[in-house]
Amino acid sequence: GLEGPYLDTLTVRIYADANSAVLALLSGEIEAITSTLAVSLQNQVTNAGEPYAVATVPSLGFGYFGFSYANELLADNVVRKAIAQCIDRDALINIAIEGGGVKMETPISPVYSTLVEGAATFPALDVEAANAELEAAGYIDRDGDGIRESESGDPLSFALTCRNNTSNIDAISNIFKANCAEIGVNIDINIVDPATYTDLVTKQKTFDINYIEWGVIEDCDMGMTSIYHSTATMNFMQYQNDEIDALLDEISATADADTRLELTYKFQEAFVEELPVVSVLVRTNAYAYSNANYTGWSLKPGLYGVCDAESLLNVHAVQ
Repeated sequence: GLEGPYLDTLTVRIYADANSAVLALLSGEIEAITSTLAVSLQNQVTNAGEPYAVATVPSLGFGYFGFSYANELLADNVVRKAIAQCIDRDALINIAIEGGGVKMETPISPVYSTLVEGAATFPALDVEAANAELEAAGYIDRDGDGIRESESGDPLSFALTCRNNTSNIDAISNIFKANCAEIGVNIDINIVDPATYTDLVTKQKTFDINYIEWGVIEDCDMGMTSIYHSTATMNFMQYQNDEIDALLDEISATADADTRLELTYKFQEAFVEELPVVSVLVRTNAYAYSNANYTGWSLKPGLYGVCDAESLLNVHAVQ
């Protein structure tokens, strides 16, 4: 038979949003979409029937809520743990992202099953326990406004900074806000454009809590080090934990697979005690394409889906 690659040229067209790209696909203007689609747009493509189709694959990235240790209240592990205990992952998955993903309950994504089977998990949903722990630590609603204050009178009120190009971010942020309200923590939602987010979170680090979804973490060892090592440029939280640093350094320097796995478990155990972030979800990436003129589409995990260079090797004109 024939051997690829079969395509001579690849034309890339840029659309203002995913909805415009779907309309272009269904009108025959384009053959495939490189961006992952929200569930509602997936349904629009599948409901159109042949020759249109949607292929899915778990994301290699994940979403988390991160806490700035520059905020004295969030630097308190009691507060971070209480917030972790009030996050309803089921609501985030089933309501916010319309079932388009899975819960993430460990510091490493469940996509890497051998690294998380039996690993330590983030605090489970337990609003009653969260309220009790805050109460015991002296965080009490002293003026009856529904928001707890510290012993010095500082309210547990934080800004949540998010990017406006994150899919379903309105629903994600509002569910988080409602969850926190159940434990007397106020959240002011601050959804900004990517440039402003970069300035506030990654450059100035002038935020309280941020929500971000990493696109691709292909190498777990290096990925965790680049985000969670105290010296990492992506340690937006500005936390310092010598035990976690030492474990990440040892993982990077160890060649034996069994030893690395044991160290990875120890890292996750230490991480869920420290709680600089709370990971919550892994999206199911969905990519739409048409078999009208071309076939042989396949899917690779990563940023480009069916239009990944390796995947395109097998795409050829319909005979």
